[in-house]
Amino acid sequence: MKSSNQLCEFVKSKVGCGYVWGTFGRVLTKALLEQKCKQYPANVKVYRSFIEQNYLNRPTCDCVGLIKWFFWQRDDGWVDYAVNGMPDTTADGLYRLSTVKGDIATIPEQPGLAVFRTGHIGVYIGNGYVIEAKGTKYGVVKSKLSERNFTHWCQIPGISYEKPVATPQKPLAYTVKSGDTMYEIAMEHGLTLSEIAKLNPQIKNLDLIHVGDTVYVSGKSAAKIKVGDKVTVCGVGNSQANGGGNASKVFSNKKMVVVGIREGAKYPYACSTVLTTVGLGSTTAWFSSSSIS
Repeated sequence: MKSSNQLCEFVKSKVGCGYVWGTFGRVLTKALLEQKCKQYPANVKVYRSFIEQNYLNRPTCDCVGLIKWFFWQRDDGWVDYAVNGMPDTTADGLYRLSTVKGDIATIPEQPGLAVFRTGHIGVYIGNGYVIEAKGTKYGVVKSKLSERNFTHWCQIPGISYEKPVATPQKPLAYTVKSGDTMYEIAMEHGLTLSEIAKLNPQIKNLDLIHVGDTVYVSGKSAAKIKVGDKVTVCGVGNSQANGGGNASKVFSNKKMVVVGIREGAKYPYACSTVLTTVGLGSTTAWFSSSSIS
């Protein structure tokens, strides 16, 4: 099976090649051009003069033809037809054949994926760039993904994909406001005190922060608690805990089910001995004692 890295290197090597609708890497002879003019008058014949001046006697392809070229080319350079598991299909057809795909906004940092919009397809080579056979007047070019109108991505059938490259998440900057504490800032962003301390080595004393200070956070807000969620707590010291049960009963590192909630409570939270300091602040949550595990 061909690899995504091989595909990327192949398409990079074809930048500068010509574009002729319905071709897939064979040298454009006069006979082949004549055939394509008859086959696709609206897509080739209207550009005949331009094609003869710029692409004659050179290898050419169209958008999906660039990918077919990769699959169909033999070691001796000749380009076969519909071999190596790649059918003669359109851009739309290739996208439909893929079983792993998604919206372009969700594209992973995985070189070798196809990028697609209706009627057009290209190859993502990583770092925000695409190689595409863009059109008759452009040929095969390197484009910025952000500047093109692709709508979806997909894995190309017959390509083996390496593990996607993880994009490190840059910590976001939070500006301290009046009344903030490091504990509250950490809880709001789904961090423990030790985690936020590691992100902020410049803060020597977590109990001493000032309005206007910059605190770096994970950039991922804690999720809101919902009724039915299981939340691990160290202890309960609220009269409404356990459905109104014994407030003095303390549970150590137990998972409890939320049966009632005041709007705005969030989790996960660091362990504590009382409910009101398990990151809940002034928000009250009710837990089911029968669901302790």
